[in-house]
Amino acid sequence: MAFKLLTSAGLTILVGTILAWPFTFLGINFLSALGFFVALQFIGFYFYRDLTEKRLAVEAERLTIAREAELSKQGAVVACPCDRAVQTFVPIILNEKNDYLCPGCKKQVNIHVNLKTAIATIPVVADAQQVLQQQLVSEVEK
Repeated sequence: MAFKLLTSAGLTILVGTILAWPFTFLGINFLSALGFFVALQFIGFYFYRDLTEKRLAVEAERLTIAREAELSKQGAVVACPCDRAVQTFVPIILNEKNDYLCPGCKKQVNIHVNLKTAIATIPVVADAQQVLQQQLVSEVEK
């Protein structure tokens, strides 16, 4: 950490020195020019960092929107109700009208999503030996 800080400070002063040195030939004080160019580097880096963060935030938001759009898409393999019953994979978007053009009969086919419910069950976690022993005990007790 300290090495990076010293390296960064050294590079900033070196670049400031390189930029300030030609101004001594114009009669400008070297330390004033050095201070100006060091401050200019800090200001430039501030604006560069701010611009980069804004670009990254916009890109992250764009990726989030694209991800949500892709997650809302689902698909199903459906069979055309015509005589050929050609099966086709069709992307289904739940909040839009879903239809497709059948590749077999070239007719427009609508898809109606039918929702069903099921009762959730908890799987039995026991080995077969214990289950058999419990069944035998219950049979003997009868």
